[in-house]
Amino acid sequence: PAPRIAAYASPWPGSLSLMRAPDGSGFQPILTVNLPATMGRLTADLAPGPLWVFDTANTVELELYGGHLESRNREAVLAGANALAVRSSGGGFEILQFEQPELIGERQYRLSSLLRGQKGTESEMEDGALAGADIVLLDTASVPLVPLSSELAGLELSYRLVPQGRALDDPSSLSFVHAASNRAVRPLAPVHVQAERGGSGITLSWIRQSRISAGSWEQVEVPLGETSEAYEVDILGPSDTVLRTLST
Repeated sequence: PAPRIAAYASPWPGSLSLMRAPDGSGFQPILTVNLPATMGRLTADLAPGPLWVFDTANTVELELYGGHLESRNREAVLAGANALAVRSSGGGFEILQFEQPELIGERQYRLSSLLRGQKGTESEMEDGALAGADIVLLDTASVPLVPLSSELAGLELSYRLVPQGRALDDPSSLSFVHAASNRAVRPLAPVHVQAERGGSGITLSWIRQSRISAGSWEQVEVPLGETSEAYEVDILGPSDTVLRTLST
């Protein structure tokens, strides 16, 4: 259930201390952010694209506050490299990946050969993103997990991000409130839905996604990441009216 935090400052103060309190007082340090994240903004709109295949039509144009991007080969990208969080026009973040960053100006890049809607962010991909939207390179070293126990998920907690050697009330400190969504522990949506008409009716099928060990090409079936597997299937009519609900 833990979120990640990305921070950037110029000049970088050496480190940032993340402090938390349940009610806005009694802040306790919970994490030290030692490295600035590679962050920036889109310089052009990003349209929706295809899922589960490489998007060769769209590109991502962006400007970084600092840092740089690197080309990675297809095998590395399929293994998780070059993951970028892009704030969609709906407010959430699409996670996409890219192979080729082309330097087109000072700290400006054009990214191509994209994998869209990764890690369950298909709906954010469908929203698209507008110029000026936040972007964060998801490097685990500079975008660390924030310690959070499961019972705190969903609660609005007060945070302070304090530069090294500064006081809590220093003007350079940042105050914010955040409630973790618990999204990362919810099952991912099924994919590749198909319908086949036969003599006994219509057979519906799909392939489940899993958050655990689902990347191997050698496994016969996607592993089950939950204690049980169950689905509700809605059959929709005009105006998306639910005509029938099936359980399986």
